[in-house]
Amino acid sequence: MSGHRFYLTPENFSANTAVISGDESHHLRKVLRLRIGDEVQVFDGLGRQWLATIEQFNGQNVNLTLQKSITISVESPLSITLIQGLIKGDRFDWVIQKAVELGVSKIQPLISQYTDFQGVKGVEKRLERWERIALEATKQSGRNVLTTICPPIEWSGLVKELKLPVIFFAEREGNPLSKVIKQLKEQQINSITVIVGSEGGWGNEELFQAAKAGFYLTTLGKRILRAETAGITSVALIQYLLGDLD
Repeated sequence: MSGHRFYLTPENFSANTAVISGDESHHLRKVLRLRIGDEVQVFDGLGRQWLATIEQFNGQNVNLTLQKSITISVESPLSITLIQGLIKGDRFDWVIQKAVELGVSKIQPLISQYTDFQGVKGVEKRLERWERIALEATKQSGRNVLTTICPPIEWSGLVKELKLPVIFFAEREGNPLSKVIKQLKEQQINSITVIVGSEGGWGNEELFQAAKAGFYLTTLGKRILRAETAGITSVALIQYLLGDLD
């Protein structure tokens, strides 16, 4: 079976055919230099995937014939939303990539009290880049469901809207993760939200609001972790303890 995977929006599929366009078409034609008759895998980002054959190069588009549906899924039974405080430089790109590989369903960039605004200047323009990184990580990891990448949001507009359970990593305040996981296993949950701050940590009011909202205030041990390390470590541990990371 072909190892080349391409993402197509649902609108690019019909009954037995599909059309690859845009960047995916360019990659197929100019980078991989695939030919008519070659087999590829295509997925729609909603969980469906097919084995297809290249039938025709039509200008900038590539016409495919769908051969058969591929029913293999690598999605976790646990839906994880990662709310990660924005980080300076390109380290947030790394968080996006690794979180998608670990099976996160949704990533919400967060602006909190001590977020370095200068370090994340122009972050809205980076949303398209984050979506591209997420797509490449989806293809690489064999997933066929796209991770939702949300525009940045401020803490004040977020805290009251979240549904429990929420694990809030509060640096050195709170219960050990092992204790929180024990409680969550008894609830047999199928979705969870994980909140990790930025380099500057949390303000006292944010900690108070998180506790008042019923979030699990949690720690990752005695050592001080970088923001991006804390985000990916927390996702990996939760996926292992509650999800499908065997």
